[in-house]
Amino acid sequence: MGTTGEISLDDLRAVMSPSAFSDLMDRMRREKMRREARGGIIRGLSDEIRRLGEATSLERDDFVQVVRSVFETVEIDLERMLIDRDGQRAAVRTRERKREGGKKRMQRTKEAAFRGPILELLAASGGEMHASELRPMLKNKMRSRLLPADLEPLPSNGEPRWWNTAKWERKRMLTEYPSLVERGRGFGLWKITAAGRDYIARSSKEN
Repeated sequence: MGTTGEISLDDLRAVMSPSAFSDLMDRMRREKMRREARGGIIRGLSDEIRRLGEATSLERDDFVQVVRSVFETVEIDLERMLIDRDGQRAAVRTRERKREGGKKRMQRTKEAAFRGPILELLAASGGEMHASELRPMLKNKMRSRLLPADLEPLPSNGEPRWWNTAKWERKRMLTEYPSLVERGRGFGLWKITAAGRDYIARSSKEN
């Protein structure tokens, strides 16, 4: 300990285990707070030791015991501060991952892209088809247009995203006027309307 009563890094190294001292230094560097933290710790220790009687003559062993007891409190406070900052950074990283995940989810085939293929398959099958039969044929027809996100299963029911998108497009065609598709007589049947056939004809001329 110097004549000014301040504690040096050598003093800290003397009362800490090598691994603890190294860990403290690494944390301080990683948080870009070497000067602030080191200065704060040293000032805090010096002030505390002075309050405990640093002005009196202390044997080296007594000095070490005092520093140990004081440093335990300071180290706990520093650890809590680092944990809080780590938690804040983790929360930021989580939000960033969610935003990236949202971007990836948006990079999917749009509903409108399924309209023509659905109508074409229904028309080619005689105007009506069960969803279980339409699904693999539609996937094959859309294979070159599906994106990686389209093939991901939905958390809610495990269905691939592209099939959920196709069903939303079918619902839109049901509610449009004039409707391009209608419900078949049996459960799960998809049926094309006259307006749907006209849509295919117009699209063919445009292409």
